[in-house]
Amino acid sequence: MTDYKQKSIESLRLIANGMNSLNTVGEGAYSFDAMSASIIWDDELPPLHLRGSAHSWGLRPVLGYRASLILGTPDRTLEEFWLLAKQLFPDWVGFRPERCARSPELAAFLERETAHVASH
Repeated sequence: MTDYKQKSIESLRLIANGMNSLNTVGEGAYSFDAMSASIIWDDELPPLHLRGSAHSWGLRPVLGYRASLILGTPDRTLEEFWLLAKQLFPDWVGFRPERCARSPELAAFLERETAHVASH
């Protein structure tokens, strides 16, 4: 049986250096990540050829927690992953305040995309 919590924690540690180097704001384009029911900005991940399963495992709960912050309803079950990620890669562009705060515009996008995925 897989210990998903431990796998996510180990994955965050594996990707930490690479994520910390992603600290430059891009053009601001974002999309919906169905696996975490969250938003991901184009500048928040390394190029596709440098990504591995550790990115999915590690970031899924972090992105999920950030979505809960954007919606204004922090998910305490995911908070420890968020705090660990902030400790391991504090310079990551994904922690910029405007991407982590309650936002009616981003919340509407999340709700619309979540409903769209649920209907298919």
